[in-house]
Amino acid sequence: MPVDDSEKQESVQQDLLDQMRQSLGLLRVAFDSTDEAMLILDRKQTIRWANQKAADLCSKGMTALLLGKPLSKAIPFYSLKGELLPADAEQHPCQRFEDGDGTERLLIANNEDQSGSTSQTLSLLLWRQITNLREPFVLLIIRDLDPIEQALLKQRIFIQALAHELRTPLAILSGSLKRLSRIIQHDKRVLSNLETATSESRRVCNLVDKLMLLSDLDTGQFNWVIEETFLSEAFEEWRTSLPKEKAARITFRLDPKCLYAKIDREAFRLVLDQLLDNSLHFSDQKATVEISASLDDETVLIFFEDSGPGFTDTELAALSTIFERFKRLEQHRSKSRPEGSGLGLAIVHELMQGMGGHVEVELRSSRPEQMRQGGCLVLSLPFSGQASVASKSPGRGTR
Repeated sequence: MPVDDSEKQESVQQDLLDQMRQSLGLLRVAFDSTDEAMLILDRKQTIRWANQKAADLCSKGMTALLLGKPLSKAIPFYSLKGELLPADAEQHPCQRFEDGDGTERLLIANNEDQSGSTSQTLSLLLWRQITNLREPFVLLIIRDLDPIEQALLKQRIFIQALAHELRTPLAILSGSLKRLSRIIQHDKRVLSNLETATSESRRVCNLVDKLMLLSDLDTGQFNWVIEETFLSEAFEEWRTSLPKEKAARITFRLDPKCLYAKIDREAFRLVLDQLLDNSLHFSDQKATVEISASLDDETVLIFFEDSGPGFTDTELAALSTIFERFKRLEQHRSKSRPEGSGLGLAIVHELMQGMGGHVEVELRSSRPEQMRQGGCLVLSLPFSGQASVASKSPGRGTR
C-alpha cells in the first residue's frame, strides 16, 4: 500500500512538472511573439533572460549570446543627438535603474541589416523593478517608436537645433542695437526705430529660450532634481532675483503649515517667472500680484492672483485649451497689446507635471461681474512635512 501511495505521489509531481514546463513554454512563445525587446537583468546588470526580439536586436537572433553578458556591452545606447553614451554617463540606463522605475527615449544600435552594418533606431526604454523575489531584478523593455512618434521627436530635435543656432546671432544683433541706440541720441526718429527693433529682438530671444526649454522637456534633456524644499526660502530666492520694479508689485501670504514641498528649484523658478510675465503682460503698470499658499491634506496649493483684467466670457469658454502650445487667449483682447508667444502657460503645465503637480485656472464666473477682476491660477504640489536629503526624480538626471 505505501508503494502505491509513493507511485501516486510521484505521478502527481510529474504531472505538475509537465504542466509547469508547458506553462513556461507557452510563456516563452508569448514573449517571443511580441514586437518589444524584453530583457531581465540581475543586480549587477547582467542579462539573465531575453526574448527573441531582444536577440534579433542585439545578437543576430541568437538568445544564448546575450545571456550572462553585461547590458552595457550588449547594447550600444546613443543620445538623441547621435552621441554614443559611455556606461558611466548620467543618461545611460545603467546609471538610472537604482532610482526606481523609469522611461527614456534613446537611439539604439541594432544589427538587423543583412550587410552587417549597424543602424540606429529611435526607441522608448521602460524599466521596472522586480522586487518580490529572493534577489532584485530589473525588467527592461525596448519599444520602437511608431512613425508618428518618430516624426514628432525628430521635429522637436530639429527645433532644438534651430533654436540653438539662432541664439548666437540674436545675441549679437541685440548687442549691436543697444550700442547703436547709445550712439544715436540726436535723431529721435531713428532712435524710435532702434527701440522698436530692440524690443522685437528681445521678444524673439525670449521665444527661442522658450522653444529650447520645451524641446529639453520633450526630449528628456531637462535635468530634474526633485527635493524637499522650504517654500518661503524658494519664494524669497526667486523674488530677490527679479528687477526691483517687478519685485515691488508682488506680495506674499503663506500659511506656516505648508513649510515644505517637493519641487525642482530651477523648474519652480521658471514656473513663477512665466506666471509673473503672463500677469504683467495683460495688466497696467499699477496692477499687483499676490501669491498665497495653503495646505489641503497632502497637497500644497499655491494661488497666483493678479489684479489685471481677468478673463473675458469668450476666454472662459476656451479655458480647456489654455495650456496648449501657441494658444493665445489675448486674441480676444485689445489689439494694442503686443502678442505673446502662446508658450508660457504650456511651459508652466509641463514643468508642474514634471514635479508631480499640476496647474489649473480658478473660475470666477459665478461671482458678480464687479468682483471678477483679476485672474487666478492654482499650482498643486506634493506636500512634505520636513526637509530631508534631495532625491532624484525617476528617469531623470541631475544638474
